[in-house]
Amino acid sequence: MASEDSGKGDAGAVRTLSIGVPPDELLQAWRDPAVQRRVMAHFAELVEHDGGRMRWRASGVHGLEWEMHEAEFVPGSSVSHRGDQDASVGADTRLTVRPAPADFGTEATLRVDYRLPGGALGEAAAKLFGAAPDMLAAAALRRFKSLVETGEIPSLARNPSARPEDHQPRRE
Repeated sequence: MASEDSGKGDAGAVRTLSIGVPPDELLQAWRDPAVQRRVMAHFAELVEHDGGRMRWRASGVHGLEWEMHEAEFVPGSSVSHRGDQDASVGADTRLTVRPAPADFGTEATLRVDYRLPGGALGEAAAKLFGAAPDMLAAAALRRFKSLVETGEIPSLARNPSARPEDHQPRRE
């Protein structure tokens, strides 16, 4: 994971959530780029994937891109993705699974470590990543839980109250 003394604005988060899906099924889903694309859509776009490599672009931060690859897969236990350790921008993730207490599905723990650049790009990235890495990790894990348990991620997109103001009916 990201080193603690790199001086590049490292930030990280760890979140745990019980999910009603067997451990191996969770790990296989996490390895799937199509699942990753949907789970991370709230803050990044999967630009391309080739085999085990994925290139991501941050939403709302022009020029902020990073690559990740699957670094380790331990059946029944964990899967890790790592970013290029020499890049100024990067992210490492590790999803660890184990049986939840009282036969309540699987306890999934997501650890995310970000490496952020300096300068103007780093300031913009910090607004996206650094200010709230816990919230980003929590949102990703909740979205993952919804997707693997129900096949969809909750959205307000088709809810009239979620429309932009310029599309709302006029009140007179």
